[in-house]
Amino acid sequence: MVSLCKMRLPRLLGLAALFVLGGILAEDVSAQESFGRVVGRVTASDTGQPLSSANVLIAGTGIGGLTNQNGMFLLLRVPPGSHTLEVSSIGYSTARADFTVLAGEQSQVNVTLDVDPLSLDEIIVTGYGTARKEELTGSMVSIPSVQLELPTTTTFQDVMQGSPGVLVTSLDGAPGAGFDIRVRGQGSITAGSEPLYVIDGVPLFNDGEAGTQVSNGGRTVNTLASLNPNDIESLVVLKDAASTAIYGSRGANGVVLITTKGGVAGSQIWASEPKLELRTQIGVSDFAHQNLLEGLNAAEYRDYYLTARVNDGMSLANAETQLANQWPLQEDNNWLDLISRKGVTQQFDLSATGGGDGYTYYVSGGLFDQEGNVDQQYFTRYSSRINLTAQLTDRFRIANNLSLSRTEQNGINDGSAWEAPFYMAVFMPPVLPMYDEDGYWYHRHTNVMGANHPVGGLYENPQNRETSRVIENLTGTYDLNDQFTLQTAWSFDLYNIHDYVFKNMFFGDGRNSGGFFDDSRVDNLNWQGTHTLSYDNLFSGSHSVNTVVGYEASKNDRERTNVWGEGFAHPNLKLGTSAAITEGTSTKDQYAFESYFARVSYDLDRTYFLSASFRTDGSSRFGPDKRWGKFWSVGLGVTLTNMEFLEDQGFFDYLKLRSSYGEVGNAEIGNYAWRGLYGFTRAYDGLPGSGPSGVANNELTWESQGAFNVGLDYAILDSRVTGTVEYYKKSSTDLLLDVPVSLTTGFRSTLQNFGDMENSGVEFTVHADMVRSQDFDLGLDFNITTQTNQITRLTEPFLDDTKRREEGRDFQEYYLYGWAGVNPDDGLPLWYTDSTKTATTSNLSEAERFYDGKTATPKYLGSFGLSGRFKSLTVSTLATYMFGHHLYEGAARFYHGDGRYLPRSTSRWAYENAWRQPGDQALFPRFSWGGVNSSQPATADRWLLKGDYVRFKDITLSYRFPEELANRLQFNSLQAHLNVTNAWTWVADENLHFDPEQTVSGVYNTGTPNSRTLSLGFTVGF
Repeated sequence: MVSLCKMRLPRLLGLAALFVLGGILAEDVSAQESFGRVVGRVTASDTGQPLSSANVLIAGTGIGGLTNQNGMFLLLRVPPGSHTLEVSSIGYSTARADFTVLAGEQSQVNVTLDVDPLSLDEIIVTGYGTARKEELTGSMVSIPSVQLELPTTTTFQDVMQGSPGVLVTSLDGAPGAGFDIRVRGQGSITAGSEPLYVIDGVPLFNDGEAGTQVSNGGRTVNTLASLNPNDIESLVVLKDAASTAIYGSRGANGVVLITTKGGVAGSQIWASEPKLELRTQIGVSDFAHQNLLEGLNAAEYRDYYLTARVNDGMSLANAETQLANQWPLQEDNNWLDLISRKGVTQQFDLSATGGGDGYTYYVSGGLFDQEGNVDQQYFTRYSSRINLTAQLTDRFRIANNLSLSRTEQNGINDGSAWEAPFYMAVFMPPVLPMYDEDGYWYHRHTNVMGANHPVGGLYENPQNRETSRVIENLTGTYDLNDQFTLQTAWSFDLYNIHDYVFKNMFFGDGRNSGGFFDDSRVDNLNWQGTHTLSYDNLFSGSHSVNTVVGYEASKNDRERTNVWGEGFAHPNLKLGTSAAITEGTSTKDQYAFESYFARVSYDLDRTYFLSASFRTDGSSRFGPDKRWGKFWSVGLGVTLTNMEFLEDQGFFDYLKLRSSYGEVGNAEIGNYAWRGLYGFTRAYDGLPGSGPSGVANNELTWESQGAFNVGLDYAILDSRVTGTVEYYKKSSTDLLLDVPVSLTTGFRSTLQNFGDMENSGVEFTVHADMVRSQDFDLGLDFNITTQTNQITRLTEPFLDDTKRREEGRDFQEYYLYGWAGVNPDDGLPLWYTDSTKTATTSNLSEAERFYDGKTATPKYLGSFGLSGRFKSLTVSTLATYMFGHHLYEGAARFYHGDGRYLPRSTSRWAYENAWRQPGDQALFPRFSWGGVNSSQPATADRWLLKGDYVRFKDITLSYRFPEELANRLQFNSLQAHLNVTNAWTWVADENLHFDPEQTVSGVYNTGTPNSRTLSLGFTVGF
């Protein structure tokens, strides 16, 4: 048992919480005074239309709620006397209205909100609290909820693409696949670099199965896809130390805060009429990138085969005889067409939102079903959410958020292995038949290296994953008085993952073992208790102070079982009971965190802003002497346009300068990395045995990161043009690396803190309201981020596939053999001998790998878009882009063949651009059985392509039908949506035959391209 779990403080806090709760429930609520109530309507000044979900609050009382779909609100139990009503909504200025209420009577207060492009009063979710946008001193980006409700959004990560400072790349285009996400660059070399995800206060640890991506049978899956994007109210990405230091050791790579939807406060009058909403859509998809790989037809393959043989000195007649004996030549299959299909996406979401006297609720159920563009790919999600709040007394309220989900997924092997369908569709000769004489998949091609059947493998080698997940958070909040609030929250994240991989006995990886299966299950429980005391007060009308102190403890338990067997009697028998069990494993691990934290925020006259935070974390992942780490931040801000020396200038409507610095940590390493472990997989003299499996390192400690940020928020031209300019620099130190040790230890290396790295860049955003009127709006958005990376300290360089990690270099800089082209005289390959590129050779052994200044790190990334409205018709577009980086086609040496892998086929691009005769200026060497002079090494820059691209990510057209028509159809509201995702893609390199959205490593290994989807949907309100 982890020692951190043996803590007395949680027990004391638990007893204190029970004591407070008992006192609360003992209050005599029947002795309350007689109250009044307030009713009213909130409308927008620009359109005159009612505003739903506007925040309505009686200042100084905590009494408030949200407007309903007609803009109406009703507040009960209002103390008699004079009050001020504060009303706010995103995109509008906060309005205040004075009113008086009498006991037992009702007051009417109607409020009109003016458009506010700056949205300074917008409430932003921050770590362990909220803040007005104006008060922020750190750097964060908020994703509009309208983007989260795009019709074909499988997961919330998809809509994060194009956000300033956030690099989001899909790992694969298959349904339910994972994402690579980097917030302001690569945070570590060997430890985790993914951000921390927090859903309604519940952190989802990046511990493999619970993180963004998991490898399963060569493909990637995304466990975060279990969350329905339509249930999300807001999504905020925290980027700098002032924002993330409150999360301590888990904040180095950024934090993604997700808040789900809640109910609407109301009365018993509204309780019987909840707001029901049905969202439904159906879409059809194909591949987004149209310049994909193509295989040869039968005639081209015949020419490819014969040309290689003749080039090697065989007579044409003998070559034709050999080909006829090699293959049946009566077929002409286009394998790429045969594995592809039109994908279909369907989505249905039903939600109920409402509330009554002292309670609110949001209940939803959803079904999302997506068929991929590769046959047999699919992803299905069943989701449900129940969010409840209850005001039990004037001072005590509770909230419970419960999420239930189940996902089912069938994927394909998307690696560069022989089973990848996109790989095999090019590699497999088109002359091979689909079926044999018995009607089964043709599999008599063992001389094709036992390769998979492109189509049969999709049907006979399933790779299924089923995930069940429960996320629960129960929060109790007690207002000690108007300034002090005590809150306690208990949460857990429970999930179960079942993977079943089957390989048949005739083709693919299972052919030599009579077929095999791999059945694995993971059960994971992560619980957390968080207890905070907050203080909020306004002094003398100009000094505002907000503080929070807290304690947090969490523990994670995971169990994994795996069974492997082989030797099936028949291809239709696919359950493990039909095979011989050859291996079984069972593991259990756990880790724990304990934390103390504090934050203070201060502002003076809404002009000067100060924030500071501190957190100390203890983690079981480090040794007893290095277990605790300290993390902190300081942020400053000043609204320059409120200062006297800028009062008379007429250019800036708003100008705010802010800056921050802090230190955060990274603890995303193995649970027992510091321990000296023993393994029980060794044998001696035929008997089971054990031996050391790792070197202990009691000095292993946190990776730390010093992060500096300075930013300028601006508004000009009557606040029609707004935006930000920011510079950031992150310096990561004590990076965890495998450092060589003496061989006398029995090991070659051990994990140590020995490495530094820096990331820096500039972010620029602009939003322009080009037209703003009652019937017509037109807006423009643009952002760009620059980023640079450098390893500043490293023990010694080391190779990592296509990269060489070296001090002074970009972490993602390529280190490859230099391709000099094809010798026009004899068709042989040419290589540069060294980085000077002054001499060439046709013998690869005489060449060396070198740097050429090309990296997988984009120098520029961002997005741009237009949004418009004409009366009830709205349109929005979003395009994302990346420039200044290169992508490596990892499996190109196989499917862009020059004869090395004959009798296997090659791509049409290689076939059409190969050397044929002296004088040819060719891209590919001459065809030769077995290849020519090692022309296709695994690490050569002949497969390095410019990765620059622009992709129109989303085009959405929406129409809200007139209320009269909706009412005649027995609806309260009706809206139609027409949407196209990934509508068009431009790439800089015409030879890029795969999707330009690749992993942060820049290496493409025959994964499924992203989809272009056309969908039609409706949103109906009842």
